[in-house]
Amino acid sequence: IASGAGADFSKIFETQIAQNNKQVAEMIELASKNTEDTLTPEERDEYAGYVRANKFVAVLRREAKKFKSGSAA
Repeated sequence: IASGAGADFSKIFETQIAQNNKQVAEMIELASKNTEDTLTPEERDEYAGYVRANKFVAVLRREAKKFKSGSAA
């Protein structure tokens, strides 16, 4: 990899990590507010979206694990 390409990749990776950290912090804040029952309607919708996405990813992981182990139906 040329040094320029490596530097570009590094910046992209750092940006993605920063965005991920921001999303995680937002999810934690929403989860806390949900526990306290203080979510606004907009926050409740956003939190519900995160919950749906996490459930979807969990199903994908479970199915991939079954497929990998050879027990897929």
